[in-house]
Amino acid sequence: MLRPDGTFADADVHMETGVITDTAPAAPRVVDVSNCLILPGIIDAHGDGHEHHLMPRAGADFPEWVGLRNVDRELIANGITTAYLAQSYSWEGEKRGADAARAVIDALQRLHPAPTADIRIQLRYETFYLDGAEQLLAWLEDGTVQYVVFNNHIPQFEQLRSQPEHVARWAATIGLKPDEFWSLMAETVEDGVGVLDAIARLSDAMRRLGVPFGSHDDPDPETRRSYNAVGANIAEFPLTRTAAQTARDLGNAIMMGAPNALRGISTSGNVSARELIASGLCDALVSDYYYPSLLHAPFKLAQDGVCDLGKAWQLVSSGPAKAVDLHDRGALSPGLRGDLIVVRQDDLGRPHLLASFVGGQLAFTDSSFAMHL
Repeated sequence: MLRPDGTFADADVHMETGVITDTAPAAPRVVDVSNCLILPGIIDAHGDGHEHHLMPRAGADFPEWVGLRNVDRELIANGITTAYLAQSYSWEGEKRGADAARAVIDALQRLHPAPTADIRIQLRYETFYLDGAEQLLAWLEDGTVQYVVFNNHIPQFEQLRSQPEHVARWAATIGLKPDEFWSLMAETVEDGVGVLDAIARLSDAMRRLGVPFGSHDDPDPETRRSYNAVGANIAEFPLTRTAAQTARDLGNAIMMGAPNALRGISTSGNVSARELIASGLCDALVSDYYYPSLLHAPFKLAQDGVCDLGKAWQLVSSGPAKAVDLHDRGALSPGLRGDLIVVRQDDLGRPHLLASFVGGQLAFTDSSFAMHL
């Protein structure tokens, strides 16, 4: 088992009434997982993989409840016991607008049967989406939205003007032609008076309510400092090493993409997650766009000598738990939730998930593990 200090030890794990305990229950149900690893359940603080379930092909929409049911199954089958759906909330509209966010939120709240994983909502708030600020404030007040990151992708869109094919694909996802997209963006920028006031109001509310918040895709130290100044103390996907170093100097939590760490390279040409991990500039890995990466990235990091497996696994368990203030999970400690997984490594050191437990209850098992029950 992985101990809270990041080391491994041969030991038993006891659970009762949904939590990890010091001793075995009076009449324990014993499961032998010799020659396996018992690990804390994975906590995914930012994943937009649900979008692929809702629209697997551009223009092909499916009911939210169909997609979310399958998201839940994919999470549990990859050892993810807690997940924040990184839902876009942007001036772009359509699948990235308010109606789409409301539909996902409503579908998740009404999903039947209830999700097996603990699925929560994170909003990726585009700071120029001034018309969406009031609704976001309402969702914060009633507890619907439990984590927020500020985005401003307008500068990055501007850089894409020389890549018309990329812009065309992006515009198609929100039902627009490229010229319509550029017109919409120009109108948004022109109407952008009040962005700083909106950020301040939202930040005040989140600090008051205790909602964790940060920023996404910080390109430079100045951007990170500006968000930190309003209390946004999480740096998601800093684009450069200097932005990440600034986050560390400020005492901010730093999150990077597990696909980046698993593949060893960013798909967008940004800083390598492995480089930041090796330098102590990463506190948590998140699934970003690919849920399976969170299970496999820690083993690949250990195999390639970036860090040992205990440290690597903390990047997907206790690290994200601390970053988003989930104090009741993330480690195999008495009193914490019984969220854990059982993994067997093959001859090449690759992980094979045998079982996932959520709140002490068996949520997923493969056939080889079921034989032990």
